[in-house]
Amino acid sequence: MGGFTFRADARGDRALVPLPGRGGVGASLTVLDLRLMLEQLERRAV
Repeated sequence: MGGFTFRADARGDRALVPLPGRGGVGASLTVLDLRLMLEQLERRAV
């Protein structure tokens, strides 16, 4: 699982998030980071 980490978001769902350059050890994304990522994905989809 190197380079990947699991973290529950605000809805309690689990997301597999790649963390390049961090090694994935002890790294985690905050809810704010997830929101920013989702906003970027929505903009790309439009």
